Amino acid sequence: MLHHFKHPNKNYDLTVQAYDRDLFTANELIGDAVLNLKPLIEDASLTKAGVSLNSRYYEEYLKKKFPNYADLTFSSDGNSFWVNLAAKEKGKVVFNGKLRL
Repeated sequence: MLHHFKHPNKNYDLTVQAYDRDLFTANELIGDAVLNLKPLIEDASLTKAGVSLNSRYYEEYLKKKFPNYADLTFSSDGNSFWVNLAAKEKGKVVFNGKLRL
């Protein structure tokens, strides 16, 4: 995915949502996750170059500098990853799964 951002920006969150697909009723939200892209966008702004959220960048920079950053699981190619999705109803987790990006 390629995204263009204006910097500075007030909101650096990327919300990822997964829905079921129903033929006769409305599609329901299965789960969602929010990725904070601020560190990536600030790096791109400082270096004047593009930044890719790949396994090397994640392991060598994001996890060390931001220990509470999203828990991502990268595929063997190092470029695509799985993000944890969750859904809550009345404060209780009713779905917990992964989505590949």
